[in-house]
Amino acid sequence: MGESSDPRYDFLQDFTLRSLRLKPDKWARMLVSDEQRNFITNFVERGHPQELVISQVNSVFSWREG
Repeated sequence: MGESSDPRYDFLQDFTLRSLRLKPDKWARMLVSDEQRNFITNFVERGHPQELVISQVNSVFSWREG
C-alpha cells in the first residue's frame, strides 16, 4: 500500500494498534483484503467529517462508518 508515507495512514495505524493493543502484523493482515484497504483509503481521502470504528473480534477486523 503506497499510502504508508502519508502521515494520516501512519496516525490511523498507530492509533489503532495502540488502542487495541495489537502487533503490527494485525494491521498488515487487515490491509490484505481489497475491501478493507479500499474502505480505509476512502475514509482517509474524504474531506468531510465522518466516523470510523475499528474493532477486533476473533482476530478479524471489522469497521463501521457513521
